[in-house]
Amino acid sequence: MLYLSLDLRVSDWDPTSRDMLAEVLQSPAGEVPPQRVRLDIEPEAQGERLLYAEDNAQRLGQLLWQNVFADGIRDAWGRSYQCAIDRRRGLRLRIHTDDGRLAQLPWELLYDPARQDYVIYDRRVSIARYARIPSPQPEPITAGRLTVLVVAASPYNRPPLDWEHEVALVQSSLQELIDQGRINLVVCAHATPQGLQERLIEVMPEIVHFVGHGEYDATRQTGSLLFEDAHGDAAPLEARALARLLCRHKTQLVFLNACNTARGQIMGLAAALMRGDMPAVIAMQWPVEDEAATRFGSAFYRAVSLDLTMDECMTEGRLAISTAGGEPADWAAPVLYMRSLSGKLWLAARKTSEAEEAEAVATQASSPAAQTVPRPVTRTAEQAWVTHGPLRSGESGALRLRRDEMARILKMARQPAIAQYVVVLGSPYSGKTTLLLQVQEELRAEQSCVYSDLAALSDADLVGCLRYVAQAIAAQLDADWAAQGGPLRRVRQAVLRQASPIANALAAHPLDEITTAADWLALLEALAAASPTPRITVLLDQLDRLPADVTAGVWAALRSILVRARGTDGPLAKYFFVLAGALDLRNLASQRNSPLHVAECIYLGDLDVLQIGGILAQFATQGVHISEEAPQLVLQATGGHPYLTMQLCAWLQRHQVVSIDRQTIADAVDNMLATDEHLAATVARVAADPAASARLRQILAGERLRFTRSDPALATLELIGVITPSSPVRLRCDLYERALRAHGLAEPSPTPAASI
Repeated sequence: MLYLSLDLRVSDWDPTSRDMLAEVLQSPAGEVPPQRVRLDIEPEAQGERLLYAEDNAQRLGQLLWQNVFADGIRDAWGRSYQCAIDRRRGLRLRIHTDDGRLAQLPWELLYDPARQDYVIYDRRVSIARYARIPSPQPEPITAGRLTVLVVAASPYNRPPLDWEHEVALVQSSLQELIDQGRINLVVCAHATPQGLQERLIEVMPEIVHFVGHGEYDATRQTGSLLFEDAHGDAAPLEARALARLLCRHKTQLVFLNACNTARGQIMGLAAALMRGDMPAVIAMQWPVEDEAATRFGSAFYRAVSLDLTMDECMTEGRLAISTAGGEPADWAAPVLYMRSLSGKLWLAARKTSEAEEAEAVATQASSPAAQTVPRPVTRTAEQAWVTHGPLRSGESGALRLRRDEMARILKMARQPAIAQYVVVLGSPYSGKTTLLLQVQEELRAEQSCVYSDLAALSDADLVGCLRYVAQAIAAQLDADWAAQGGPLRRVRQAVLRQASPIANALAAHPLDEITTAADWLALLEALAAASPTPRITVLLDQLDRLPADVTAGVWAALRSILVRARGTDGPLAKYFFVLAGALDLRNLASQRNSPLHVAECIYLGDLDVLQIGGILAQFATQGVHISEEAPQLVLQATGGHPYLTMQLCAWLQRHQVVSIDRQTIADAVDNMLATDEHLAATVARVAADPAASARLRQILAGERLRFTRSDPALATLELIGVITPSSPVRLRCDLYERALRAHGLAEPSPTPAASI
């Protein structure tokens, strides 16, 4: 079943007045502006299994429904539900919240007294938690055979688990598909963190299923999974470290069959995985009985074997518990975190014969396009186009291009003395994160290079932001020190690493004692002094996502580092900062302490026709014919925008076209105009800015405008991404022009033109 979405955002819980803000961000029935609603449930008291016996669970669910789904929100829900029925779709309720207290509410228990049943058991309804991160919606990958990696850990010093029974049930539910060669099941028993990493590299699973214990530290608001160490004792792996491991490859779903894995926001396990761009995560809100967990897993995987959506698979799992007499404490515990709109995480691969593949490779090798960049490599149908996050080395390596802007950043990072920092500006999804990751990979062999995504700090204060960046720098410096041969010693049959100089610096300047920018600078200076690396390049991504009242303090701190380091060879002179952002970052240039005053601005360009030709050449290894005009047609449609180009290729892949020509490209464009959220969001950004809208109407009317970034409206349109920095100004591509005209932005404007 396909689903429409109603996005409900809840925030700003006030324990004194016992109310919160609730709004509908988007739905088939439109938006509902923020309104304060009373909540007769104490959010911070939730999460204990004993609360959810049948009678109490129904009461809590009914209170939650009546409190939140009232007035305009209930009306939007009713009209959206009817719209879904009319279009023969389901309705997915997506819960957005950046308040960890409200995230603890048992949304899966919503109970509609009019229907006298839990909302989640309506066959047309699904409930999912949604993480708002600055990445496009994930698309399903193409997979010939799904690999499920079952990871089991039961430390001796924790309550024992019947993990063998659950593994056996998973295998039993998938046995038919295993016999058919459609699923490959791999078991990693008594898993250690290192063992997990090795198995991930070896098998590259689409699904990772963890069986074991989870913990949540309410004081630090941090979740952990308990692996085993070399002696079988508990070895906690915290959320951020787990996300680094699991979000590196092509895994589409992480199933955390462990207690307390759905708790927490920024540093919670499920939330951390979603911030790492994992398309879907299943986690547990509170402890679940072993028998209920195995019933859920068995039914869930049986539904997976039938190619149902994640929403439907979750419903089947809940029904399996409910029909066996399980209480809400069991069937409401599993939580679905998902960013996919379709609910489909993978598609069956189109099969081609070895002869067809060999012929396609030979034909491509002799064609002129084979000399373009990137050089085509053998690409199986199991590999998919990446449209939901940065391109990483490994499976996405064939699609990653060496952007011209990278050479400038590398040159500045390698200079003996740092005179200024770098700011990378580009429209949303133009490849800024991919560029930063490429810089990190290029530099890591010769210096310490720290990548830190600040999108998760959208509600942090200055101290929290500074601590976050300092922790990322310290962790990377410590890892680099260990990799260079930090001393090891054996004590009582346990291998212990001596305290590193980085750890000593942290001990002298603890993170939790950072309360001012001066404290932060002192720690960074101590870390640099303790590290033998000649340069510390810090890549700060999504910097424009920080709250406005935090940015000034960060700008001042960065400026202080550069000013104090100039003309010296002290520890702070090791630091080189690369900042990346979009429109909001450029708008900060007017601030007195903006880093743009002490930085070189690099505007990220688009792909050219040769690069697009090299990307399309990847289809040739799948036996797809590519017409000579295809690269130019794709360039005309997308303007070389990396995301739009990948999205168009993803559509061609999903529909298993046999030829990439004028007609198939036109079909892909029409589909994107009807369904792509990025295009809709781009139009909304333009429409929300009256000055930018007025300028755009002039351009759409055919007026010849001279481009200058001193014109705020034109600078805004450039970083929204809809125009090119050329004179005369022109629309970036056909997709943006058609989307903008369809929205009605082509009406004439009285604003006078800045003519050439």
